[in-house]
Amino acid sequence: MEQSIINERDKANEANRAKSEFLANMSHEIRTPMNAILGFTEALYYKLDSDQHRKMLQSVMSSGNLLLSLLNDILDLSKIEAGKLEIHPYPVDVTGTLNDIELLFKNKAAQKGIEIKVIKANNFPKAIMLDEIRIKQVLFNLVGNAVKFTNRGYVNIRVNFDYRPDNNNRGDLLIEVEDTGIGIPESQQLMIFDAFKQASGQANRTYEGVGLGLSISKRLVEKMKGTISVSSSVGKGSVFTVFIPGVEVPDSAITNISESENDGDKFKLLSYSLLMILNLIIDAVGRYLLAGA
Repeated sequence: MEQSIINERDKANEANRAKSEFLANMSHEIRTPMNAILGFTEALYYKLDSDQHRKMLQSVMSSGNLLLSLLNDILDLSKIEAGKLEIHPYPVDVTGTLNDIELLFKNKAAQKGIEIKVIKANNFPKAIMLDEIRIKQVLFNLVGNAVKFTNRGYVNIRVNFDYRPDNNNRGDLLIEVEDTGIGIPESQQLMIFDAFKQASGQANRTYEGVGLGLSISKRLVEKMKGTISVSSSVGKGSVFTVFIPGVEVPDSAITNISESENDGDKFKLLSYSLLMILNLIIDAVGRYLLAGA
């Protein structure tokens, strides 16, 4: 009887892997022509003089980008479920990453009349070992949701790093994304991390999306040996917390970022930045080759 249960479990796992691989391949095959459609649509947009025709193309581009975003989410989710997504840590300047995220959402936040701000602890190291692409993806999803569901007030991104008393080369990374948005009922706060699930009342044209962002973020954080949680009150806002323990700090990055830097420190930090860029290029090429395989 026990062996029969094990066999059935193995069959179910194999079927789930096959499903994930099919979704990954399908998403890639659809994404390739979608990129071409969007590229030529944008090129045509700048050649037209008619405002009416431009508005029509803007609608095409908006819908196309939404579809492309969905395909990218499905592709990532499928890779995670198929066990094909790996985490590649390297020295990351978190300040630069946070600035990128803030800049990305600054205009949208301003249009809604809300403030977006990064609050970083003074003792934060110059660089820590992370997969920048994946931590940026998590931040993109969390901050994007915060801006989407907030119509007044603010969105704060707070980051802290607690060095371990017994090891100055490691510490615990804490990221909090706080908003004053619509909030999430307590009964739905666990459900929102499931794939294709949204809190009640959010699945409408006001709040576009299919509920993959938080599910992907949760799995990415777990791949980094961390946790993600939410605390929220309806009508008051939410705080999403990412905790990643035991993050390594490169030797030359232990110095407090507010301390004065000598030329040697600047050179080392520049070296880390160049290494980060090189790794990004290598990772992007690898992903392209893997997707084309």
